[in-house]
Amino acid sequence: MSGKELGKLSGIGKKTVQNIIGMRPFRSNDDLFKVRGLGKNTLKNFGIEKKKKKRKKWIEIDGVMYPHYSFAFHEVTGVMDFFWRIPREFRLYYGKEEESKELTARIRKEMDIKLEKL
Repeated sequence: MSGKELGKLSGIGKKTVQNIIGMRPFRSNDDLFKVRGLGKNTLKNFGIEKKKKKRKKWIEIDGVMYPHYSFAFHEVTGVMDFFWRIPREFRLYYGKEEESKELTARIRKEMDIKLEKL
């Protein structure tokens, strides 16, 4: 939009138009929240809302918080532990168990290891 077109929008003054033009190009709608003079309510009136970041999952063990990607399940025993303690050919990553089954099956095939359930 040109400066004149931006100035015609409700809630946007001359100074804000200059700030918008000065900060172009924008990579996403979230960049508009960085423009001085554009508030949440003004942008909400135009149908633009800030996206919330996806929160990481944390797991507490003995009073210490660890990110979820530090853990995996042992495919044979089903026990959850730190991923580096589980051999790669039996490791099912926490939250990605289905994708991990394909990976571990391929690794076992390359290493000629058979999966034996307990």
